[in-house]
Amino acid sequence: MPKRLDLEVLFAPTGPIQEVSVSSGWGEEFLGLAERFDAAMKTI
Repeated sequence: MPKRLDLEVLFAPTGPIQEVSVSSGWGEEFLGLAERFDAAMKTI
């Protein structure tokens, strides 16, 4: 399993995945995914 911080960096505002999603036209979809990620991280 990856370290928690490594995953959190990927999903952080202005993180690498968000930057790619916005420039590729799927920024809204990423926000939904990031919300699900945040909720999952709260449970562990």
